[in-house]
Amino acid sequence: MRWKKYFLLALITLSLSICEFCGVNLQWKLFGSTAIAQTTNNRKAEADRLFEQGKKQFRISQFQQALKSWEQSLAIYRQIGNHKGVANSLMNLGMAHRNLGDYRKAIDYNQQSLASFKEIGENLGIAKSINNLGINYHNLGDYRKAV
Repeated sequence: MRWKKYFLLALITLSLSICEFCGVNLQWKLFGSTAIAQTTNNRKAEADRLFEQGKKQFRISQFQQALKSWEQSLAIYRQIGNHKGVANSLMNLGMAHRNLGDYRKAIDYNQQSLASFKEIGENLGIAKSINNLGINYHNLGDYRKAV
């Protein structure tokens, strides 16, 4: 009878130890998720800052600098899985290449942005991408594709 009490006490202690261990482990996972969320938010804020910086550079005709800013924002948006940011960065990269006279590269970025906007169902982005494709094909003299 006495060994049953000790066995029961040992079983309860073991159970509590296991639960405590799981609780600590769960806490570590929870804190890890919080850190990841903060990191993702920080990365998005950085991508947004770079995207806006590129817009300012573009407005004052600093097209090479705008390209660099948008390439960096694109890389971050891709890393964090922000599809709208990816699509917008691609579209703006196309506009910068167009202003630098590299119409083929602009078309490539516009086609990628069009596909991205279609993927997320962003109709305004789809329309802008199609319009940009038309402008670039027109600039190349490919009037059939421009229409």
